[in-house]
This record gives sequence, C-alpha cells and structure tokens, in this order.
Amino acid sequence: MRGDAAVVAGAREGISSDLAGLVIEVQDMKTAVRWIVSAVVLAVASWTVTYLFWHIRIVGAVRTLESKAGTPAAEEAADIVDSAGCRALPYLLGALDYQQNQPFQILVSKSLFSSIEFLASQSALPDPALVERARAWIILPEDGAPEIRAKCDALLAYWREHGRLHHKTSRVWTSKCVP
Repeated sequence: MRGDAAVVAGAREGISSDLAGLVIEVQDMKTAVRWIVSAVVLAVASWTVTYLFWHIRIVGAVRTLESKAGTPAAEEAADIVDSAGCRALPYLLGALDYQQNQPFQILVSKSLFSSIEFLASQSALPDPALVERARAWIILPEDGAPEIRAKCDALLAYWREHGRLHHKTSRVWTSKCVP
C-alpha cells in the first residue's frame, strides 16, 4: 500500500531542499574524513618506513662492528652509527658485552659518553655529576679484562636507568633526541 501518489509527491517537494542540503553536508563531511584518514595513513606509513630504514641500517652496522673490527667494513659501519646518532644507542647498548672485541666496546662507550655530554649541554640530565662519572666508563685500549667488565656493567646499569633520556623510539626522524 503505497498511498496516494499526489500526497507522496507533495511530501517530496517540501523535503527535497532540506534533504539536498543534508546530502551536500554529508558529502562535505565524507570528503573531510577522507582527507584526514589519508593524512593519518601517510604519517603512519612515513614513520614506519623511516623506522625500518634506520632499523635495518643500524642492525647491519652493529653486526659488522661486532664481527669485523679494524676492517674497512667496520669503518663504514661506524659512519652509519655516527649518522644514526641517538637512534643507534639502544642497538649498541643492547649488543654490549664485556667479552666482545675491544674496538666495539670502545665505540659503544664513546657513543654513550658523547650522548651524555650532549644531554648535559641541553640541561637534560637529572644529575649534572653524571658527566664526570660517565667519563670513567669510557673503555680505553689499555684497559684489562676486569676493568672492561666493570665499565660495561656501569654503562649497562646507566642505560637501564637513564636510556629513555637519550632516545625515544617515536622520534625516528632525528639523530639528536632531546627530552
């Protein structure tokens, strides 16, 4: 039972301008939502690609530094770690072990100390005296096994407590992470 065609036609005419306005508003909202969703998807994709780019480069560089110290490949890997800046610190400290080759240990200790100095210059350390304590953690070529082990333990203890100050994973776009 559809009812009288004249009654229905009259009802359509009265609503059509209101309905047309709603249709235009809904289309405008859909367009705005599409742009917003596109921008979010682009931002997430850009962050993910940047993260993966640096992750792959840093992991490869750390593996090279661990196994091929003193070779031209290790020099290139050290350059990658330097260009990665604070992004490399979690990987370097995650790989640090007192039984590894000494050139790798020296690089890790100097990298972390450099980052500590940078944070101190930005007044971002909880205790300014950390810089002087960290200077004693730098592994030197003349250090013996007991000294290296103690310094590795100190570096790792510092990293567990203060690593979040040096790098936040969400900041993949910068090599100078400042809290």
